[in-house]
Amino acid sequence: AEQIQPKQYQAAAQMVSKG
Repeated sequence: AEQIQPKQYQAAAQMVSKG
């Protein structure tokens, strides 16, 4: 399993939230 860093996860979540 790939370990996703908190910063990367947060950035991805924000991008997904925007659409």
